[in-house]
Amino acid sequence: MLGSVVADWVSPPVKKEIEYIEVEVVRERVRVVTVIKEHPDGSKETTIVKESEKNSKKDSRYLEITTPTDKNWIVSLSAGPLVDLSLNPTYTLSVQRRIIWGAYMGAYVRTDKEVGISLAVTF
Repeated sequence: MLGSVVADWVSPPVKKEIEYIEVEVVRERVRVVTVIKEHPDGSKETTIVKESEKNSKKDSRYLEITTPTDKNWIVSLSAGPLVDLSLNPTYTLSVQRRIIWGAYMGAYVRTDKEVGISLAVTF
């Protein structure tokens, strides 16, 4: 369970689409032969032979398309000493939501009773 959570946090989020593709390739080969025969009486006989050969091949498969997507939420937890470097750490919980493109807006709360809002931009 923990491995799947860590893998989701480390790996970039992707959107997967499965598409069915069917392709038909048709190849046609035409050969025309013209035969002209001259008879002793001076008449000519023309014969045209047309041969065609047609090959077709069908191919179908499923194609998986993955495109990276942006994450919509950022949750963080941090700890740090107070300004006077006492042994009591201050913990901060922060939650941010993507509002537009790479801009995130959120709120944070600290154990020393400080509450605030935050704005972040990714680039």
